[in-house]
Amino acid sequence: MQQGPGSGGVPGPPRRRRPVRPWALVAAAVVAVAVLAFLAARPDTVQGSAVAADGSDDVQISRLVQEFALAVTNEDVEAIAGLMCPEEAQQLQDAVVPDPAAPAAESVSEIEPVQVTDVRLAGDAASALVTSNEQVPPQPMGFQRLDGQWRVCAAAAGEGGR
Repeated sequence: MQQGPGSGGVPGPPRRRRPVRPWALVAAAVVAVAVLAFLAARPDTVQGSAVAADGSDDVQISRLVQEFALAVTNEDVEAIAGLMCPEEAQQLQDAVVPDPAAPAAESVSEIEPVQVTDVRLAGDAASALVTSNEQVPPQPMGFQRLDGQWRVCAAAAGEGGR
């Protein structure tokens, strides 16, 4: 019987870390600036809410966050931009300069679930608190409904009641 990591047996091979790509740092900086701007504009008030189990806005936003997290994990700029509001997607695409010499990143199809709580709706704008295993405390995230679909949109976070 084979024993893997965490089973009390022989540890598995060390995990290979992906090299940090310059565009990933730029994307992270863009997100960090958006989060800081959002935090500076709003008071620190948090109200709890549970994510509904149906096809409601809460569930749609939760699914969007999962897709967005997977795209970020895969360093897929096109997928990330496709999930964002157009203005912010364009800023991301303008800031990212692909390195043709860089090796292609390994793509994953699954990641640890990202927790989405405290979804607040205000018409076609929304905000939520998002937590991943790597990120504590929860971070606010904004969304905008465009053509019936929710998009990640930091500018909408303040409109979503946060």
